[in-house]
Amino acid sequence: MRPEKGGTGGRGVLTAIGVVLTATAITAVGGRARAVPTPDTQPSSSAPPDVSSTPAPSAAADAPAPPTDPAAPTEPEMRSTSDRAVAYTLSAELFPETHTVRGSGSISWRNTARVATDRLYVHLYLNAFKNERTAFWRVPVSGFRGDPLNSPGRIEVDRFFVREFDRDLWQKDAHTPGDPDDATDIEIVLPRPVEPGESLTVDMSWTSHLPTVTIRTGYLGSFHMVAQWFPKLARLEPDGTWAHFPFHRMSEFYADYGTYDVTVSAPSSFVVGAVGSLASQITAPPSQVAPAPTAAPSATESASAPPETPKSTQEAPLNTVRRFTATDVHDFAFSAWDKFQTLEDKTANGVKIICLYPPGYDEAARIEIDAVKFGLGYMGAAFGVYPYNTLTIVHPPNGAEEAGGMEYPTLITTGGSWRTSGIIQTRERVILTLHELAHQWFYGLVGSNEHRFPFLDEGLTSYAEMEACEAKWPDASAAELFGLRVGMPAIYRAGALESAQNARVSDGAAICGRSRLRLPCVLTFRRHHAYSRQRFRSRSRAPRCWKIRPSLPIFTPHRR
Repeated sequence: MRPEKGGTGGRGVLTAIGVVLTATAITAVGGRARAVPTPDTQPSSSAPPDVSSTPAPSAAADAPAPPTDPAAPTEPEMRSTSDRAVAYTLSAELFPETHTVRGSGSISWRNTARVATDRLYVHLYLNAFKNERTAFWRVPVSGFRGDPLNSPGRIEVDRFFVREFDRDLWQKDAHTPGDPDDATDIEIVLPRPVEPGESLTVDMSWTSHLPTVTIRTGYLGSFHMVAQWFPKLARLEPDGTWAHFPFHRMSEFYADYGTYDVTVSAPSSFVVGAVGSLASQITAPPSQVAPAPTAAPSATESASAPPETPKSTQEAPLNTVRRFTATDVHDFAFSAWDKFQTLEDKTANGVKIICLYPPGYDEAARIEIDAVKFGLGYMGAAFGVYPYNTLTIVHPPNGAEEAGGMEYPTLITTGGSWRTSGIIQTRERVILTLHELAHQWFYGLVGSNEHRFPFLDEGLTSYAEMEACEAKWPDASAAELFGLRVGMPAIYRAGALESAQNARVSDGAAICGRSRLRLPCVLTFRRHHAYSRQRFRSRSRAPRCWKIRPSLPIFTPHRR
């Protein structure tokens, strides 16, 4: 995601470290990533996920391997699938009038650790927006995203029934361990330890109340970005420790890979985009719509409790049901709006690109699709082929910028004005799109724990974004200003200069880059970033940057 409203150059010291370290590492193993651009990537099969079946080899695995130097050490072959430790089968009913989602379904989880575990941890990240006492709101980060809420959000769990124990293990008023004011990281103590390789199946029901649009999720009018909306299991590491943590501004999401089979019900006037591929779509009155794929209750449970009447039939007709499936991913989100326009395209190798955007943004949508087509080919050659058969772009409407600049598996959100031309030719829309696309590798496929190692997510992603932009527009990857060419390395240098408290990192980031422009040009570009100009309404960073180190190479043109 874009961690800061202020623009590309203000991502902070961790991003600069990631860029520098990554550039050094890639150079050490044989050159720059942008030296190997290739055509578009090959998609994987779109068959519905089956966690119990043996995965078929991918198209990439069937392709003949390039000749190698027999004297050189060979790298281990990349696996064609993930461990698939979890399988989510969920049903979501969106009620736009009340901005709520009624959820139900099941989680099948397998202990992949080397030791037994006697507990589970469940993330209820929507509770971060419950009130001003949560961990998210108690620890503000200057300049970071997350606008004040006009309406709070929360998630209420009604049922957490573990079949193997034949009981509901959810505790009322559950909260984060050691923090009664936060309820984003819930501990579930099990009746007995679960041994390595043993599986549990959890049947759940819950209600999610979306906040007004804030960081990564929320609603604006009838626009809904539905993220962090379901109870999600934390990841159990191989040594038996749980990687669990409350929802913080500077942390994103770390979880097991698996399969998702999700049905989304919404009024027929709404267009829905989601993680994964659209497997089916049914439009009919509620009584004629086939039930969502939910888990069957146990014998004890069905005998002791009568079936519940679905709330959807009590409130409003939700007569369009879309089923989305995704395999080898670690999250699921969707967006729904009754004003979405749709533009579709396909790469030469069959990856379907879908862009959902506001009315009047046709040219912007075309630019974003073209950026994705270029990025899939370039980054696929540099970091490995994109293994999914779809990529969905969601461009939020004006006023919902906080829902933009975010990544989920096979789904990214962008942002910015409909304006695509002017005297100053900036590339903020392409940069933002390529940045979020790069997250499909760094977080998406690598699956790093950003909570512990932030630079492995935003740092590597920023590096990939910069390399892709430089490959397409050498030395003018950020903007062209009245004949002056602005490169992305200069943008990162400007961000490094802001970190005066760590001059050694700042100097290193500035000196190792390259540029043909002066600082005022960089600041001009930053003011026109796709996200927000709010940061520059109150203060200018030019005087402070100028006083830090006027002799740095950013202030004088130099050759590559």
